[in-house]
Amino acid sequence: MKNTLNGKWVFDSNLLIYGLDKSSSRYHDVYHLFELGKEGKIQIIVAQQNIIETVHAFVKGYKSPIEEVIYNIKGLLDELDIYIITPINKTHSIFFEILSNSSDPSDIFDYYLAATMLDNGINRILTINTKDFSKIPGIEAVNPFK
Repeated sequence: MKNTLNGKWVFDSNLLIYGLDKSSSRYHDVYHLFELGKEGKIQIIVAQQNIIETVHAFVKGYKSPIEEVIYNIKGLLDELDIYIITPINKTHSIFFEILSNSSDPSDIFDYYLAATMLDNGINRILTINTKDFSKIPGIEAVNPFK
């Protein structure tokens, strides 16, 4: 995988899940992205929402013990020195604006993530789900596997 990325990137929940699931066909690809973060070639950012979605996927989907999930996610966040963004007081206003300007809002959670990103001055996300994010003005969504 050739690195054409630089700067700050939000890692969508799907990348966190692939990067923590060693049986995933995408594990090694995401691990390479994690290495770019470790080397300082990119800054890895996640939203609190991504952490919650990742916990949910492992606890409910994979049926992993909560203690193991917490340990693995905390370890990843600490090891890679991942920067965590949070919604701010007016994030809901941007969310409502994005939602009202959408002709077919398919994933409301992605819209809220985009609002959180924009409120934190970040407009780029690495995700497999570029379709929904690409409809949002000001957001650059890139599938790192294409």
